[in-house]
Amino acid sequence: MTTVELVQVFVSSPGDMREERNLVTEICSQINRDIGFSHGFRLEPLLWEEDVNSDVSDRSQQVINKQISSYDIYLGIMGSYFGRSTGAYASGTEEEFRIAIGMHDAGSVKSVQFYFSDTLVAPSEIDVGELEKVRNFKNIVGSSGVFYKSYKDLTQFSIACRRGLTRACHSIIEERKAKGEEKPTSRISRQRPYENLRHLKGAFDADPFVSSHVLTVEAVKDFEEFTKFLTDVGKRVSELTRSFEKATKEIERYNSGKSQNHNRVLKIIDKALSTMEDFIHFFSHSIPPMDSLFTSAMSSFQRVSLIIHSTSDMEKDGISASIHAAKRTIEDFNSLKVASLDASAQILDAFSEGDRLIGSARTFRAITLDFADLLDRAIESINQLEDEKLA
Repeated sequence: MTTVELVQVFVSSPGDMREERNLVTEICSQINRDIGFSHGFRLEPLLWEEDVNSDVSDRSQQVINKQISSYDIYLGIMGSYFGRSTGAYASGTEEEFRIAIGMHDAGSVKSVQFYFSDTLVAPSEIDVGELEKVRNFKNIVGSSGVFYKSYKDLTQFSIACRRGLTRACHSIIEERKAKGEEKPTSRISRQRPYENLRHLKGAFDADPFVSSHVLTVEAVKDFEEFTKFLTDVGKRVSELTRSFEKATKEIERYNSGKSQNHNRVLKIIDKALSTMEDFIHFFSHSIPPMDSLFTSAMSSFQRVSLIIHSTSDMEKDGISASIHAAKRTIEDFNSLKVASLDASAQILDAFSEGDRLIGSARTFRAITLDFADLLDRAIESINQLEDEKLA
């Protein structure tokens, strides 16, 4: 029989952080599978939408406060929306944070973490008043002694959150052991490894050697698929650039009087337009899966890293080599980013208001800016794993 201790994390945020809240739940589940069982703990997320029952109180926020009144880790998340007043504080998240700080000072809450989103927001969706409240709250969090983290996308949030929760769990379990305060929540019978197919997945989850190998294979596969997309993008950018160079040269020849073949000019422009439209269609449909593949790869890389660093007798060279290989692609990322941005700028400069291709050129420029942002975030995420020595 294996004793498993419960570590509870209260997820506190305004209502617009739905994706992040769901991701915290997923990360808790991954940590439990990857290292929780082997280290004797289970991480349990507490969320008001799932763990708070309907009730009556003087203030609605008090219902949440009463029902989620005991936990080990406070995890706060905030983006560009601060939240609504609770009657006692400017928002529910602020009230929950201040309660958590008080519990931390009293010793009942062992870790207080906060993550702020720096994700780009469309200008039309920006509420200046809400942003000012968020900025002021950042100062409150910082002055409370909490070293908060910022993230630009869900990949970076996943890396920071997984690392923070893993470290907090290890610290909490070690402190409990040192004080003799273990809190067993259940006793789980370990199945004999591979005794039959029905228990195969459980055996894989419980074996750090097997699970880390499987995750490494998945990470490498996802990263290779991501780089295949990038290779295809590079080829198409080159084709599009050549097509527009040919079109602009023919237009210049016609305008200067060196060519009188009006039909030839129209055909070349039509071909360039067709190439542009095909590329825009390909590009706009490729960015989401590229983002998804990269996020999955970084998540798997970090999970393997945490498994390895939590199991002292496991070899670290394999995952290090994988991350170093990913890091070596950064130069290629930068080259492709520069090439795509240069191409879109040149194409946009080649046309003026009223030209047939100006609309497509602007669309291409907008998409390449999004693509450049994706590559910048990818580079930053790889560096984040590398700089922190895969911890």
